[in-house]
Amino acid sequence: MGLQEVRNKIIEKISRFDFLIDGEEDEEDTGPVQIMFTDSSVLEIELVPDGESVEYKWKGKGEVEEEDKKTDWFRIDLTAKEPFFQLQKMKVLDCDELLFGTVKERPESMVVAGIGLRFENGMSLVYYNAGDFAKVYVNEMPLPFNGQFKLVWKNGKFEDIQTGD
Repeated sequence: MGLQEVRNKIIEKISRFDFLIDGEEDEEDTGPVQIMFTDSSVLEIELVPDGESVEYKWKGKGEVEEEDKKTDWFRIDLTAKEPFFQLQKMKVLDCDELLFGTVKERPESMVVAGIGLRFENGMSLVYYNAGDFAKVYVNEMPLPFNGQFKLVWKNGKFEDIQTGD
């Protein structure tokens, strides 16, 4: 399935995985994110080791990884937290890919550095490769680049999301 298949799906749960250190989450790196939908499909988004891009996979609920308490690998339910809980039971209206590259590059040669989803309640979620860390933004964009690099939406669908501080 392609990314466009996310349209009209309804969010059941958004979760991430993290190695807990002394029982604490790593708030700096979101890590892989799994978006579970009410139709039992799961969109998993994670970083690619190149330090620039992201990739996604579609899975069934039976194919998702489970936490392993012996190794301190825990599933963290983001929809139990602010502001993510506002996305639960929301329908995805649109999606787009966030591209990264130099100012001189054309979109077709840029890498996919993020994925954006827009919901029926007007909220948005952006999963982004911030170099060595994955970041998730709700209702805001990653910081822009100064100089020779840029972030642009492949289809221009999320231009109205404001940059975070």
